[in-house]
Amino acid sequence: MNSKIHVAIIDDGVTAEVFNTNMLYDIEMVSSLPIHFQTSTSAAQDKPLEDERQNTYMMNHGTLCAGIVQAYFPNAVISSVKILKQRKGNADQLCAALRWCVKHGVQVANISLGSTDFRDRTLLREVVNEVAAAGLIMVSAAHNGGFLTYPASFSNVIGVECDRSGNLAAGQYRYNLEAAFGGGIEFTAFARHALTDVLGGTVLCPNSNSYAAPLITAQVCMLLQSSKCIYSIELLKNELQEHSCNLVQASRLPVQRYRNPDWIQCAFVFKAGAATCTVAPYYFQIQREILISSQEAVPVIKAVLVQEHEQQRTTIEVGKYIEQTESITDTLILLGHMDAVTLRQVSQLAIQYGKHVVYAGEWQCDIPTMGFFSRQLRLWHGEVGLQRELEKYKEGKSLEIPFVAIYYDGEMDIFYFLHLLKMSFVRDGYHCWVAMDQSRAVLHDMEYICFSRTVNRMEELVCCCNKTASMAHADVVILCLEARQGLDGLRKQNSPDTELELWLQTTEGSEAIRISIVSNNKLLEKRTLQGLNVEAIDALYKYIEYVLVN
Repeated sequence: MNSKIHVAIIDDGVTAEVFNTNMLYDIEMVSSLPIHFQTSTSAAQDKPLEDERQNTYMMNHGTLCAGIVQAYFPNAVISSVKILKQRKGNADQLCAALRWCVKHGVQVANISLGSTDFRDRTLLREVVNEVAAAGLIMVSAAHNGGFLTYPASFSNVIGVECDRSGNLAAGQYRYNLEAAFGGGIEFTAFARHALTDVLGGTVLCPNSNSYAAPLITAQVCMLLQSSKCIYSIELLKNELQEHSCNLVQASRLPVQRYRNPDWIQCAFVFKAGAATCTVAPYYFQIQREILISSQEAVPVIKAVLVQEHEQQRTTIEVGKYIEQTESITDTLILLGHMDAVTLRQVSQLAIQYGKHVVYAGEWQCDIPTMGFFSRQLRLWHGEVGLQRELEKYKEGKSLEIPFVAIYYDGEMDIFYFLHLLKMSFVRDGYHCWVAMDQSRAVLHDMEYICFSRTVNRMEELVCCCNKTASMAHADVVILCLEARQGLDGLRKQNSPDTELELWLQTTEGSEAIRISIVSNNKLLEKRTLQGLNVEAIDALYKYIEYVLVN
């Protein structure tokens, strides 16, 4: 049992005298890089309310967060890691702060700030996964506007928002099943704390996500203090849920509740059957990419895992440890079709060797999850939860985000096409939100959208994409669907919110791609790409941008 828990307040500094905070380190991460993020609240929302006594100390954002943690968990040892100046900072400072936490033995990091800028996502995801693997627990506040927030929305972070219903009392919190899946914000917590300063005055915290996160940080500290084992982030989330005021179920939370598998650092990729080939980059490192048949999947995967396990064994030679040169994988990625029996056997191997599983097959089927529960491992496959998300968003008015629908034939490398097109938008500073009908899209930093029995009109798909993209602060939405039998009927019911349609066709034996560009059922232009390359796609992007803007 640990009597003291080391907590870092990554914020705008902590004035220890206000609440007599038990401080260990007080440091600042400086940077001259551009500002991309700030605290989870505005300055007006953040201002604490005090009683009639005049508080003579500096009552800043970080000081309040430290005071909340200490109020609910007095055994916290606080380190202040200042990255905000005038309430603003950047992703590089946050990454440096997280790595500092790992080096200095911090157990829990409270992060009541974040970014909604898509340009910060890749760097923050990489560093969050790195420090999470090193054992750092991160509790982060969501943006008060309901946007996807980094790092709060990542699966390796405990995301928190405040209670706006007024149903929670001091110290209470609840688990959010739908919000956890949609935006990664698992917990809603009380935020209107009444803190007592060293002068005996009462400081009332505003109802803000910033001040909900420290309550969950304190709850995590309580669990760590009473634990005899090292917590994984999955086990911690389950334990928090079991201590919440709305117990979801008596056993464990579903291991499949993540919208996207964003935790992957290094993976084995196994391509079975007719898995689509692409040269589009994965967002993570791959140790090996192996082509297998369905019949040989189990023995091949087992051989690869056994080989890695043997390589991980530290070799002792003349009293010295020889450093391993190969990365250790955390996830098995299964592409293409695998039958139910093969999937069960591969899942057992993954559990045995401590690997998460991502199944991005052409046909989805259920995989037993009980073993993943026991090892706190994650299982992702595309059908889970996504149809419910479609049902949730299919009704309602679409938002004002430019929308492009792309229809393609199955012969082209559509992933690489979309990757290049998305990068063209990014180079000009646009956040291009791309969704498609193949589940492996999530491995290439795109979204997967699946069809439902009841979501079968283009208008409903457009509405769903628009609402999800708006949470991500997107500037433009691209929905990409394979031009297969029945799709034309879907398209003919088309939504008035679709500004552009691109029809892509390939010719057998040729790299050429014929593109028809349509708006309001009128053909605007036909063009042919002689293969997929940056210059050709960039020229196409310029035309799309011109049409959308003008």
